Amino acid sequence: MAKRKQAKEFTAREALRRGWLAYIGAYGVAYDRAKPVFAKLTERYSELFGAFVEKGEEMEATAKEQIVDARDRAKTLTSAGFERLQGFVPALAANDRAEEVAAEAKKTVKKAAAKARKTTRAVKRVIKEAA
Repeated sequence: MAKRKQAKEFTAREALRRGWLAYIGAYGVAYDRAKPVFAKLTERYSELFGAFVEKGEEMEATAKEQIVDARDRAKTLTSAGFERLQGFVPALAANDRAEEVAAEAKKTVKKAAAKARKTTRAVKRVIKEAA
């Protein structure tokens, strides 16, 4: 008869040790496989970051141009509107006439007040006579 090989029996300590070594080995294999992928990702990230920065600079320049254009259009529109409005409003040089009108208004108010006093006196007289 042929001799049978006997299976080696493991103790609990040996089983734990081998389990721990298997865990460390799996971690090492995963690290070795991930290392080149991580290096590629790092390189790709650097390229993407540079591309994003360039795109951001282009967008910033475009936005600045659009803001300047909008501001210039707004200035043009407001100045045109202001000029049209000036056509409807009397010139500012007419302030002399404004002073004349104010003086005439004061005179008119004084005349109206004097008339009101006279009328009040007349009404009071009529009331006294009637009473």
